[in-house]
Amino acid sequence: MRLHYGGSGDRPITRYVHLWQRTGEQVQPLLTLNLSPKTTQTVKLDFLYPPDSTPPQILKITTLTN
Repeated sequence: MRLHYGGSGDRPITRYVHLWQRTGEQVQPLLTLNLSPKTTQTVKLDFLYPPDSTPPQILKITTLTN
């Protein structure tokens, strides 16, 4: 996967992540953003996988509150 998002000082960050997991395994978040109220952050996620692989089945996006 390729994650592309704004970093500090409006400098974009691109991360490449190789994902694999066993059935039922819990994984850590790919990205956690701390946003002030009424602000936005653009995050672009690209699935990059070879044609002979099984594509991802679930992408979960959640909001955490303090």
